[in-house]
Amino acid sequence: MKLSTSTNLLFLRPDGRIFPLPEAMALMREAGFTYLDMNFYDWSTTPGSPYMTGDWQRWLDGVLEAKERLGIRYEQSHAYFFNFLDPALDREWWQHQQDQVLRSLDCCRQLGVKTAVIHPCTVFGSQRMTEDSKQANIRYIEGLLEATYRSGIVLAVENMVDRDIYPIRKYCAVPEELVELVDAVGDPRVKICWDFEHGDIMGQDQPSVLRLLGDRLAATHVSEQHGWGELYLLHRLPLTGKIQWAPILAALREIGYQGCFSYEAHNYLNALPDTCIQPALEIAYRVGEHLMTCLLYTSPSPRDRG
Repeated sequence: MKLSTSTNLLFLRPDGRIFPLPEAMALMREAGFTYLDMNFYDWSTTPGSPYMTGDWQRWLDGVLEAKERLGIRYEQSHAYFFNFLDPALDREWWQHQQDQVLRSLDCCRQLGVKTAVIHPCTVFGSQRMTEDSKQANIRYIEGLLEATYRSGIVLAVENMVDRDIYPIRKYCAVPEELVELVDAVGDPRVKICWDFEHGDIMGQDQPSVLRLLGDRLAATHVSEQHGWGELYLLHRLPLTGKIQWAPILAALREIGYQGCFSYEAHNYLNALPDTCIQPALEIAYRVGEHLMTCLLYTSPSPRDRG
């Protein structure tokens, strides 16, 4: 398993300024990170982003140059996403959003990304929400597979949260729906991303969930929350909340997970001044190192004991 961090760990500054990505990559590398996770959603939705200009390929070329120069690998990424099942979207705007998804996946190809995370969507208001949502998501994912078949990128469907809209349900907020969706698509390029903070908010038994996912698991999002009701309390550094990581790491070892253990913890750093960036990145890396060490010394699984 590889310690990784989303590029959003160093993205926005307290004054709203976007931190230049090649410079952020250099600082992350200096702190110890060699694996990064490109978050195209942030780069697509933040005003002033160079990625959303007509010169986006030149921007990406600069990222590619920094990647090679610094010896960084992008193994995981978060593709752009939108509510592709929103009935209020007209065809033109839907296609504009979909073009952003496809652009992000093309950038993943150029970066050498192995696994790109996508979001499922929900058919709200249906009397058969689960089944109708499953079929709609299958059709959408199959379209993405057709568009990316030459790249070989694995699409990892992320678990959702619906506690904030209770009693309304959101598709794939429970792991069984994720498993059923991936199995129904039936393509080895479609797997699962498990977001531990989402699972924590939903009150799920995460070691048991990981055993259910098994070899369907291809990506992770790692963070904690200090109280799910406020946005700034979300996406915090692991070991600063209530998640019990030792049983989770034991389960990851048990299922033989070999992907990225990837931070999505931007609210840890985005309120700190620039003078705190480097020590904060170093602390984040050391926390990850500690968790990787715990992974080595968790109780062996029956498989390990032979």
